[in-house]
Amino acid sequence: MASSSSTAPRIDAAIWHTIVGAAVKIPPPNSDVYYFPQGHLEQYDNPAAAQNYNIALDHPVIPCRVVSVGLFYQPQSEQPFAKILLQPAINPWRQQQRNNQNDDPKNDIVSYWKVLTPSDANNGGGFSVPRACADSIFPRLDFTVDRPAQSLIAKDPVGNAWEFRHIYRGTPRRHLLTTGWSKYVNAKLLVAGDTVIFMRKNTSDRRDELFVGFRRSGKYGGNNGGGADASEVMEEIKKAVKGMAFEVVYYPRVGLPDFVVRVERVEESSEIQWGEGMRVRMDRETEDSTRMGFVVGTIKSVLRAASGPWQASPWRMLQVAWDEPNLVLNMDRVSPWEVEHVPCEPHPLPKLPPAKKLKASSPDRRQQGIQIRDQSENQTLSFTQLLTRIIESNGDDIDDDDYVGQLERSNVGGSSFRLFGQDIETGENGHQAGSSSRK
Repeated sequence: MASSSSTAPRIDAAIWHTIVGAAVKIPPPNSDVYYFPQGHLEQYDNPAAAQNYNIALDHPVIPCRVVSVGLFYQPQSEQPFAKILLQPAINPWRQQQRNNQNDDPKNDIVSYWKVLTPSDANNGGGFSVPRACADSIFPRLDFTVDRPAQSLIAKDPVGNAWEFRHIYRGTPRRHLLTTGWSKYVNAKLLVAGDTVIFMRKNTSDRRDELFVGFRRSGKYGGNNGGGADASEVMEEIKKAVKGMAFEVVYYPRVGLPDFVVRVERVEESSEIQWGEGMRVRMDRETEDSTRMGFVVGTIKSVLRAASGPWQASPWRMLQVAWDEPNLVLNMDRVSPWEVEHVPCEPHPLPKLPPAKKLKASSPDRRQQGIQIRDQSENQTLSFTQLLTRIIESNGDDIDDDDYVGQLERSNVGGSSFRLFGQDIETGENGHQAGSSSRK
């Protein structure tokens, strides 16, 4: 893709992953993935606008193999980004063995994150260093002298060196960065609310090296830091449709989920029949972005395009009402692989009167009006079957109404209760029907 990203330098992988945080997962080379063009377009336009692109697609999702991955840093916008070269694959789920490995990179970085206060961001002041940061990142001061102090050299992601004066003073005494800090704040245009990241890396010669980076308060704010536009994305999508190798440029940002996703994540989520009222949880970064917490919510609706290039796409198909919406801004529409189903607690069964006691095992249950239906007999079109039809239909249209209709028919019925480990449902005809409880 011809843009300013082509001139950006590669940076150390451990530094890159530390800056983008624990939530960002980049599939390594030789991984099997699903590519979602709709998500790719969202990087350069808002989700609503991405829905309206007029593009000729046989399917809204394209299975691919990762050929190569490059991790870069854009000095002008101070944004980390990744370039991923993808090769469309043929029937990837027919392979006997996935070429997938753990995508969690080895990281020999120790880091500390701090959200800048107005005092920290004052271009004439200093930086108040939390004690935990001084103890875990900076070389130890000599506390036997009156005014412990030292000079620190920290590199930014592209290798530029910044010198800071680290002192321990005040009443009560505290760690401060003084000389050199204002110069860094001015050069990087830092403001209160931005997050500074101090990193210590153990080098091959067993010497510690210091690095400093940051995140804008909007997490790499702006819509597109690479200078590309949607037309360039469209060119890459056309290559993908033709089966040619193509390149995607990915800028991690809050509210814009990964659009190159490991097949395992997508296919595991496809085994669940998502529906209104289901409780779900979604991983989210903690404030320092080094650990993952989670938020919980309830599915309000399952929405999928009935026509157009994104017909039947699972991308952002779940509309969720989060219990704590302030923790997940702009994430009311999510994809199934971004969340985990939270099963409801089972309700205790009422005691059955002795006169109506049912046998635990009976050869003629169906004749008694109780139907135990094995999972293999369930004819409801699953998310997995939908994916299979999308990939293997060779251009045939997907009957989205048929899929929705089958889901609706599968949910028709009256009351239900649990008996001997089975879900027993009362059907429309007054008889009882059930399905094996899934463990």
